Amino acid sequence: MELKFDANQDYQLQAIEAVTDLFTGQPRIQADLKFSLGHSSFAAVANRLDLDETELLANLHTVQRRNNITPDPDTGIGKWSVEEIADYLGTGNKPDGDVAGGLMGEVIDGTLAGYKDMSKADRLAIAQYLKTIPPVRNKIGK
Repeated sequence: MELKFDANQDYQLQAIEAVTDLFTGQPRIQADLKFSLGHSSFAAVANRLDLDETELLANLHTVQRRNNITPDPDTGIGKWSVEEIADYLGTGNKPDGDVAGGLMGEVIDGTLAGYKDMSKADRLAIAQYLKTIPPVRNKIGK
């Protein structure tokens, strides 16, 4: 099996940005361990998270607001039930009959695994959490 990654696809760039933005404020760690193997050299750093839970949660909320994951009834998922959110995460089918596309479709389907592969209990837990986020009215359109 050969996996290919095109870093120039919009949904891939959005996914990368969403993940890296979770770590906004994390100091850059300099490599303190270097390897040489033939003509190649590699550097390694220890896994270390300097952000506390409050900072990570604030970053998560920023990413969620930017991507319109808010329980606002008019511009988000506020009118969806917990069950509808969990079903959407598992199938990509919205309550209005539309389907997930772009980055969300990619996250649901996954490359090797996605939200569709999670247990119903895990999807329900995510859905319940999403309903607890303070609603933010997002600007719709360009």
